[in-house]
Amino acid sequence: MAEAMKLVRDSMGPDAIILSTTERPFGKGVEVRAAVDTPLPAHLESSKPPDMTKVASFPILEDALHSEGDFSPPSMGIRRAGLPSKAINKEIAQLKRAMVFHGFSRSLAKAVLELYSSLTEEDPRSKLASFLEMRFKFAALSLEETRALMLVGPPGVGKTIAVAKLAAAAVVNGFDTRIVTTDTIRSGAVEQLSSIAELMEIEVDSVSNASELKDLVGTDLISSGSIVLIDTPATNPLRSEEVDDLRRSIRAVNATPLLVLAAGGLWGDDLDVAKTFRDLGVERLILTRLDASRRLGGALSAADAAGLSLTAFSQSPYVAQALRPFEALDLADRILNFE
Repeated sequence: MAEAMKLVRDSMGPDAIILSTTERPFGKGVEVRAAVDTPLPAHLESSKPPDMTKVASFPILEDALHSEGDFSPPSMGIRRAGLPSKAINKEIAQLKRAMVFHGFSRSLAKAVLELYSSLTEEDPRSKLASFLEMRFKFAALSLEETRALMLVGPPGVGKTIAVAKLAAAAVVNGFDTRIVTTDTIRSGAVEQLSSIAELMEIEVDSVSNASELKDLVGTDLISSGSIVLIDTPATNPLRSEEVDDLRRSIRAVNATPLLVLAAGGLWGDDLDVAKTFRDLGVERLILTRLDASRRLGGALSAADAAGLSLTAFSQSPYVAQALRPFEALDLADRILNFE
């Protein structure tokens, strides 16, 4: 799907409007319907509705927020059958308020506004969910990974609790589970994880560098069928030595790195983090602290720009309440129900 949409942009230009996308059955390809909005004649230019795709980075859409008028592409004339223009405008005004609240990036907000009126679903929640499914990759986490799972991220995002939640899920499902931590610098880090793991009758092994991690985990433990979960120290993306240390750890055991981010961040800062960890081989995102923050725009915009898949989220600090997989309809609910 991503390749097909890129072909549309490449062949029709960056202003092409994606009208619909359809995956063919049995893996026989993808159909993308698109159009290019042609300029109005000069004598009609004065009647052209305001361009609602021009948004700032954060907060966004202040100038457009209270504007009125037709929000559909001016020469496309797209309308849902039986739904008057005022109803569409009301939906989009609410959507803009949601994006302001959550702090969406310019590019993601622009994409939402470009596609929203062309989607055919009946209610705003389903329409936004359809957009999210087209725009993002949703990749649920399997505990039966063939490699060790290594949770990585900046300071204070909840990696250790996320490791514990994954371990609890693995134990409940009957997997032999091993926890390894390389976070031997932070005071009390090993003790915190060990006290949680003890309740699940899991031992925590600690190592201080990539070489020790390779000796402990190796290929034998991974191939034995055990679930290997690796906690890592906080990595400051602005400190190259910390990034290099993490890169060595990932390579030492050929681990699958999962980026952990906390909700509520500014999208520019989250993007800096996402790009740094993407360069280390990260492809998937776990979002934490949805119980303490309602704003999702930073993390979603960063995942969008860095090409990260949405994997799971946490909305509780308690280990017994497991990570939940992202679903488009649930995510649309969280974006729209902000008041």
